[in-house]
Amino acid sequence: MTAMLLLLENERSIGGTFNLGSSEETSILDLGRRVIELAGSDSEIVFVPHEEVYGPHSEEPLQRVPDTGRLRSLTGWRSTHSLDDVLRDVIAEVRAEG
Repeated sequence: MTAMLLLLENERSIGGTFNLGSSEETSILDLGRRVIELAGSDSEIVFVPHEEVYGPHSEEPLQRVPDTGRLRSLTGWRSTHSLDDVLRDVIAEVRAEG
């Protein structure tokens, strides 16, 4: 929330795109495994070809490296929560709603 407020207060952020997450690189497979572990779930990971989900003409980068540099240089903000912290919060919120 703090990062969003800092961006809203800064005119130089208008029209910009900013990563408000972490600069920690995580594969989708690792993310799925972490969610299952943190949720205490017995769910299984199912691999589905990208083209089957998004169509034959969709492109997907082989590697994504999040970059919060623009946000940090403009506002000084730096994430204080790990990915696991955020996942725990989301899992708790979903459970509270259900």
